[in-house]
Amino acid sequence: MVNNRALHPLETTEEQTHLTPFQVLFFMVQTSVVLFAVTTKRSPSARDSNGETSAPETGNQA
Repeated sequence: MVNNRALHPLETTEEQTHLTPFQVLFFMVQTSVVLFAVTTKRSPSARDSNGETSAPETGNQA
């Protein structure tokens, strides 16, 4: 059983080795996009929320 378990991870590792470049690149891009989105959303989020909230309220009151 130990040998079987040892062989399975080896095969998986070899297959993952081929996908590693794509996975690493995708992970780096995703991380960059997430960080950029979070950083960008934090500042505009408050302004957008205030701007949108003020506009609809003014429209309703008017």
